[in-house]
Amino acid sequence: MAFYNRAFYEKKHFLEPCDNKHFNEVLPPYSTVDCTGIYRCEACGFEIFIRPPQTLPIEAHCDRHAEFGRWAPEDRTGDVRWRLVVTLKNRVWR
Repeated sequence: MAFYNRAFYEKKHFLEPCDNKHFNEVLPPYSTVDCTGIYRCEACGFEIFIRPPQTLPIEAHCDRHAEFGRWAPEDRTGDVRWRLVVTLKNRVWR
């Protein structure tokens, strides 16, 4: 059975849609992020909170998550790439 990580929220009035370009960027491992927020791995669905000037995790992170039963290795789809899924409203966009 596949396990897909998703960001959860309880009160939807705390979130609002945004069409900023940062949400459309798909970043490779080792990229330095420009925005504080939750980034999702496009290969395994794992999500992390990260802020500038931190860099995104390496490819091996998927294997470590599989060890803990967070997802099955056969469910991995493609190369590790990261996408911003949630950011803070009070941050200045670069």
